[in-house]
Amino acid sequence: MFKSLGIILSLFLSSITYASFFPKDYESSKQRFLESSRQVANIYKNVVMGTINVGEEKLTINYLFVPAKVTQQKVIAITSGNHGPEAYAGAALQHQFFNKSMASIDHDKTAYLLIHALNPWGFKYHRRGTENNVNLNRNFDISSQIFQTPNKGY
Repeated sequence: MFKSLGIILSLFLSSITYASFFPKDYESSKQRFLESSRQVANIYKNVVMGTINVGEEKLTINYLFVPAKVTQQKVIAITSGNHGPEAYAGAALQHQFFNKSMASIDHDKTAYLLIHALNPWGFKYHRRGTENNVNLNRNFDISSQIFQTPNKGY
């Protein structure tokens, strides 16, 4: 009995640890990403932090680019929120990367690009598509006009 209780307790405690990586909602995830980005910008040189306003609500896509120190041979890109309901897992992965992995990777040859909430409206409202009902995973174009057209048939 005590062995079973120990296994259950171990599983419960490990779930608490991992649960802390998942954001509560879009706003808290965004704030956590921005805070982590500021911390990274204080450590590394030539960091680029940016914000793109999206849609009528002026929700944002935030990004962080950390160039390689010496010569860029690799780029690690981690995005979140292509589909709104999946954004929580992507944001948890980015948080894990900021806190556990980033410092252990060779910064001399590796650059980092993290993009938070590619579909901020979908993240905020737990929808697969954008506010115009566009599924970003199926619609790519070199012109941004495609994202302004409502997709009523989807």
